[in-house]
Amino acid sequence: YEETPFVVRVQALCGKRLRVSLVSSQCMVAGAATQQVTIAQDAESMGSCELRFGLVPLVVGFVPVPEIICHEGGLDDQCEWTRVPTQVTSSPSLCVVQNKRFAACAANFFTHPLDLLKVRQQTMKGTGNGLVHVVRGVFAEGGMLGFYNGMSAAVLRQMTYSMARFATYEELKKRMSREDGSLPFYRMAAAGIVAGAVGGICGTPADIVLVRLQNDGSLPLAQRRNYKHAIDGLVQITRSEGPRGLFKGAVPNVSRAMLMTGAQLCSYDAFKDLLLSTPYFTNGLALHFSASLLSGFVATTITSPFDVVKTRVMNAGPTSP
Repeated sequence: YEETPFVVRVQALCGKRLRVSLVSSQCMVAGAATQQVTIAQDAESMGSCELRFGLVPLVVGFVPVPEIICHEGGLDDQCEWTRVPTQVTSSPSLCVVQNKRFAACAANFFTHPLDLLKVRQQTMKGTGNGLVHVVRGVFAEGGMLGFYNGMSAAVLRQMTYSMARFATYEELKKRMSREDGSLPFYRMAAAGIVAGAVGGICGTPADIVLVRLQNDGSLPLAQRRNYKHAIDGLVQITRSEGPRGLFKGAVPNVSRAMLMTGAQLCSYDAFKDLLLSTPYFTNGLALHFSASLLSGFVATTITSPFDVVKTRVMNAGPTSP
């Protein structure tokens, strides 16, 4: 995390020597938590001085406001203090990445049932793989909780894939931006494609476990893997298929991630400009939601063939039918 500057102006009687401490449960002080200061005697009765502390938030995205305690001779002493407005010159990119990662994990709780149905349809053979048929089958196997099979692997995938993708994208954006801070579209697209490739590689092991956990219920009892959770799945794959087994299907997975990120960036800006040209949209939540929905539809349509190949390759293994 990057430090947040915290400057306070302490006011007390002239000539008084104080120890100023910062106390907070939401942040830690980068450096000395207590600073000693002597109020200058250039005023008649009261004087002031400024102290600068570097704070690191313990809660992602939280701007800490600690408590100031003044001491004199080991005892608490009354003094007045005010915070001096400061400007943060650098953006806390790691906090941004963490926020995006946690947001992806939170969204996963809503999208996981749909993802499970998608995997079941992609791996089923023959007829009878319609959406209604699959929904009935999943519900018959495990009730409502059956739609959340493989949730631990889904979270692990977001913690690896999303973290790597967002971190790479944010770093590339900073490095590829012009001196005035602007980022041309082609550079943004290139950064997104590279970030998608990095995320796809990092997320492949968790993705394999996720596909197998989601599809396990549709297999005959003798052919099920019976992974207990995501970590157990990684261990079992390593034992039965070797370390290379953790990256089975990496090529279609990385290709899908690159196309997904690039298509989302291109189509999002295009749809946003198109919607803004109509009299029905202005810059706001409705515009961003609609553009995101349309760009997601385009990206999903483009990457669907790679997604099918990825799912079937990852689902294959020594115990596959």
